[in-house]
Formats: sequence, C-alpha cells, structure tokens
Amino acid sequence: MGHYECVLTLTDTRNASHHFFSIDVLNFPPRFANNTKPKNVRVRLNQKLEVEMPTIIDTENNPHYVVQRLPSFIKYQNGKYLIHAKFPAEDIGYHLIKGIITDSQLSTPFKFRVQVFNDPPDFETPLVDQIAYLGEKSQYLLPEIVENEGPKYSVVAKLEDGRALPSFIKIAKK
Repeated sequence: MGHYECVLTLTDTRNASHHFFSIDVLNFPPRFANNTKPKNVRVRLNQKLEVEMPTIIDTENNPHYVVQRLPSFIKYQNGKYLIHAKFPAEDIGYHLIKGIITDSQLSTPFKFRVQVFNDPPDFETPLVDQIAYLGEKSQYLLPEIVENEGPKYSVVAKLEDGRALPSFIKIAKK
C-alpha cells in the first residue's frame, strides 16, 4: 500500500523525454461475500440455535472476526454464534450483537439482532366441548399442557364472561 511517483525515460541516440505518473496502491476493507450480511434471528426460550456468519472476502487473505461483548447465553466459536437462552426468562427480548471483520489494517463493522421469545403455555391438542347430564357425575381429562419453560404454570378456570365457575364444575391439575 502506498503512493509511488514514477518516471519513464524514452531515449534515442540524441534525445530523451521524461514522462511522470503515479501509482496508488489501495487496500479494500474486508467485506461479506455477495453483499450479504448477518441476518437477524429469532430463538425460542430453551431452544438451541447455531448462526453461521457469512463468508468474508478480502485481498489480504487473512480476515477474521472481532466479536464485541456478548450476552451470557451467546457464545462465538469458529465463525458461528451458538445461542441458547434458558429459563429463567431474563434473556427474553431483543439483543443487538455487534462486531467487526478486520484484516488488521482495515475493518468493516457489522451488527444483527437476536430476539429471544417465549410462547405461552398451551394444550397439546384442542379442547373438546363436553356434555354433562343433570344428576350424573362425568369427568373430562384435559389434554397435556406444553410449556417451554418447564413445569411451572398455573391453570385458572372461569366462565367466558368472566364469572366464577358454578360450584358443580371442578378443574383439577393432574
């Protein structure tokens, strides 16, 4: 890299002419191939996700990533971000990940977002309408409940209009 002033001398048997020009040798910063960039990702709480970084191109052939401070649930290793947000849920939300790709002379910053989200508890299968006959005892077993955070969830039952259930309807957890 640098600036070079050059002269070309043309001569014949009696005369010489001098011609001046310059050459600037430049270095482009490393960049992602094909104008790609790291993509934003969504990851569910307790899910493991590997995010591979796009290919870097650089004429120096020695570019590398410099990763800035990461949240505790994200690790960087061999060109990949390993994401594993776990319960408890303080990791839920948006996290901005920043870094640079550098060839030790020039650098290009990059950033992307990681969204950690949590689905509410849900039934494994839809609830089925029931019929009960006056004077007869009947029982309906609720479908399994799916909850990504673990076994801690609550079940509250009431009528659709918000009133309490009549005393003859009981909801019990397994």
